[in-house]
Amino acid sequence: MAIPVSSASAERSFSTMRRVETYLRSTMKSSRLSSLTLLSIDFENSDKLLKDPTAVLEVFASMKNRRIQFQI
Repeated sequence: MAIPVSSASAERSFSTMRRVETYLRSTMKSSRLSSLTLLSIDFENSDKLLKDPTAVLEVFASMKNRRIQFQI
């Protein structure tokens, strides 16, 4: 028995990327496009961050090496 692979998630991601890219095409570098696309795709976690940024800021302030990789 084989389970078919769905491409719906990838299609939604590309659709979101096109929407963000069209909106900000003239002022955007690829790293910014990538970051905005991730925020748009994972809106539930980004919504939590917007509601309570204090937790993230406290972790960031307590670190010596402030170049952290955010994982969604």
